[in-house]
Amino acid sequence: MTKALQRKACWLGLIAATLLRVGFGFANSGDPLPECARDPGLAMDVEVLAVNARDKGPVIRVEVLGAACAQMVARKLRLSDYRADPFDYVKGDRLHVTVKLKQPWGARNPGGFNRRLWLLGQDVRATGYVLSLDVWQRGAPPALSGSKGLHPGVLRALALGDRSQVSESEWALFRATGTIHLMVVSGLHVGVLAGMVMLVVRGAARLLPIWGRRRFTRWLIPMGAGGVVFGFCWLTGFQAPVTRAGTTLILGMLLFATLRRGPWHHVLALAGCLLLLARPNLVFQSGFWLSFSAVALLIFVFAPRIRTMSYVTALIAVQLIMFIGMSPLTAYAVGPVPLVSPIANLAVVPVMSVCVIPAAMLGFAVQSILPVFSGWLLCLADQMLNVVIQLLALMHGWNLAALKPHDASSALILAIPIVLILLPLMRVDRAMMVAVWFFAMMRLPAPPDWGDFRVTVLDVGQGSAALIDTAHHRLILDAGPAFDGGYDAGMQVILPALRVTGYEQLDRLIISHEDLDHGGGAASVLEQFSNAEVVRQGDCIHGREWRWDGVSFKLLRHTSGQSRNARSCTVMVRSKDSTAYFPGDIDATSELALKKKLPRDIQFMTAPHHGSRTSSHPAFVKHLNPEVVVFSVGFGNRYGHPHATVRKRYVKRGATVLSTARDGAVVWSSRKGALRRYRTPLGRHHLPLISEVDKRVERLD
Repeated sequence: MTKALQRKACWLGLIAATLLRVGFGFANSGDPLPECARDPGLAMDVEVLAVNARDKGPVIRVEVLGAACAQMVARKLRLSDYRADPFDYVKGDRLHVTVKLKQPWGARNPGGFNRRLWLLGQDVRATGYVLSLDVWQRGAPPALSGSKGLHPGVLRALALGDRSQVSESEWALFRATGTIHLMVVSGLHVGVLAGMVMLVVRGAARLLPIWGRRRFTRWLIPMGAGGVVFGFCWLTGFQAPVTRAGTTLILGMLLFATLRRGPWHHVLALAGCLLLLARPNLVFQSGFWLSFSAVALLIFVFAPRIRTMSYVTALIAVQLIMFIGMSPLTAYAVGPVPLVSPIANLAVVPVMSVCVIPAAMLGFAVQSILPVFSGWLLCLADQMLNVVIQLLALMHGWNLAALKPHDASSALILAIPIVLILLPLMRVDRAMMVAVWFFAMMRLPAPPDWGDFRVTVLDVGQGSAALIDTAHHRLILDAGPAFDGGYDAGMQVILPALRVTGYEQLDRLIISHEDLDHGGGAASVLEQFSNAEVVRQGDCIHGREWRWDGVSFKLLRHTSGQSRNARSCTVMVRSKDSTAYFPGDIDATSELALKKKLPRDIQFMTAPHHGSRTSSHPAFVKHLNPEVVVFSVGFGNRYGHPHATVRKRYVKRGATVLSTARDGAVVWSSRKGALRRYRTPLGRHHLPLISEVDKRVERLD
């Protein structure tokens, strides 16, 4: 067998092993919790891997060392501490805890963050909360506590990947200026660290005799850089971003040491395969694909030109190419890309890479050996970081727009010629790149035709929120729940859905009643769309009608209802051929009172009061006889919604019964009754997985 055939056989074997490993991990990722882990008050010994401070109590990621349920040993969990006196957790703590666990879950919405997908990418196999704990070994206290420096939390995040002390305002600033990637210890940090080691090794090589310098440098540079990078990966807990960058760099160093020049795409492919063999759940992380795409783009563009470009020209070109080439993917995988991003990165990345990150890393590294020198370095890094943050705050004040997915047409005019000019490829390759760009920047779903409407029942957990679109108008009915210091359906579900399902506008917001699960997210929505008309329960006039684009809307309300739920503001939407009804949380008494105002045999409705046993009266169900019924409920909710009796009541009438807890967001169109569910089977369990968003994720949960 020739060497070429041997290489091909090795590559095929590696790729096959990787696919099998990923497939096996994907098949097992939907496995439910063992029965022994479902008992409330499960006792286990755990080690704290990471801490995330929140207003409502800390969230910790732990590894199980021992448990009454043996199947949970060595698994990673994400636990919240809601107790009145939450413990001051530190990374490295070993605890004996009593917990209540549940299977990972996340809402599935257009443009929304899929928490379940993110948890699987972090190897988290269960979530829950702490009931009680005993401490049997304390971890080392964090260096540079919150009482020192101007931005101690950001410094720890930059140098060590510990983001637990970063404030919400700092997160928001980095996110709004498109520089949040600096908070993720990844390629930039690994490159800076490797560059520092290379400078030290080159300096040491100058002290050697001429005859031994070349051999010394050729082997010690990759050995030193690779060893230090591996140690840094271990120090940061082998987090996915730094592990990706470290693996690729170590492979490149091995090629350098052995005087081999393999094609760059072979190095990237080998690094990707090795990572997926070690951690197959990385396939669930959008960051895995975005980082490799970014590296591939940079090498494609700069490999043939790097020797002819100055440092300043290369710096400017990198930011432009990254913004133009990665914005489509980032907009779809993460969210809107700020237009100030290339300017902000051009201004702060040199300062961060030359001054802040090296000083912070070196300061933390020598803290126990040279405390005075470490203090000087950390002080320098902190002062320079303060300058960077002030500069970012100034740029944020410019209030530039963000590149959203539906800005494709304007972006293409500029992007395609630049990509064609810069890429040193054949015509066929260039055409393929353009096709990929067109695919990534596809226009949003077209609005309904005149006289038709589209309904999107959003998955907001135990609550209610629906988006109703006509040809030129948008209405939101209820805004889902919101909790202090935690989940806000308006910010995390409704606004992203508005961005990706049509034009970012809102004409009217109707709150059926003022319960938290229906109106909690209204403040966030109205902060973004202050000109939208708001109709609350007290403003709901029974019988009020209006028409938008050939579609009629009518408000119905049982004004003499005995409770706030019973007096919910309900909405009926009618086109030429279809009728949809949204009954809020009305009870059986209100249903019978409103029945005579409603037509028979409607096409779509949401179940009253989330499928409660006190609603969906048999006469009401028989009268409406809906074709499609959606229960807006939370996964594993404590109320047991929807009640089995109520569900069967609709099934017996021949209705298609859907649940947001099982099916995710539901999209229904009055035109031919088209129906779509945001779910994807995962193993044996129908728990959906769609695109994850955000390196915001650490702050959303």
